[in-house]
Amino acid sequence: MNHISRLNKVSNDLWAMQRVINTFDDQGNPREFTSRMTVVRLTNGALFLHSPVTLDTNLQAELQQLGTVAFIVAPNLLHHLFVKDYVVAYPDAQAFAAPGLPEKCPDVAFHGALSDDRALVPGEIEHIVVRGHAANEVAFLHVGSRTLILADLAYNIREDSPTWEREWFQKHEAYGEFALAKYQRARVTNSHAARASLRRILAWDFDRVIVGHGHVQEGGGKQAFERIWSWLL
Repeated sequence: MNHISRLNKVSNDLWAMQRVINTFDDQGNPREFTSRMTVVRLTNGALFLHSPVTLDTNLQAELQQLGTVAFIVAPNLLHHLFVKDYVVAYPDAQAFAAPGLPEKCPDVAFHGALSDDRALVPGEIEHIVVRGHAANEVAFLHVGSRTLILADLAYNIREDSPTWEREWFQKHEAYGEFALAKYQRARVTNSHAARASLRRILAWDFDRVIVGHGHVQEGGGKQAFERIWSWLL
């Protein structure tokens, strides 16, 4: 895996970039883990950015070649670290957040919180707010490529991930395959609401799954997603 990666084409009008984040735990120990941004080019040529990664001049140049940034989305309460940089760099774009995130990050000029009653790009990108889960994640579907786009509702960590990330997901039984970290079970705060949301996701027509951490699941994505959440469904 190239840690200083470029945008990689996943499908028609769909790209992804995975970059490494360097941070520290509460004891000051270094942590190195990956995070992925997904870019969708809409039919009007505008760009939809999901879970932005570190922004630099090279990435800005790549985005400019693809189109004009129109939407910037922070999909849960954790995937927001770099959103403010994008809001500043692309003042004409609309920035949307998972429910609760505008209150958590009052310094970011979000245009609003995502809700189930308003599609940002009707007919092209659908979304569902996953209720009953502590991260308030919003799942997205790119209709044209039949791709489910997630942040932390699934993982696909392999041997090419940084050491800390590999060890973390091995500890939480989510390494080496498309999986759900066991701590995600504890984040379900309302089983009935979460089950209803997951079933709505499974009603979508998708085959590929892009996750926020790890490899893209190419093919069999719906079956894989249903498998890892079967304990709740």
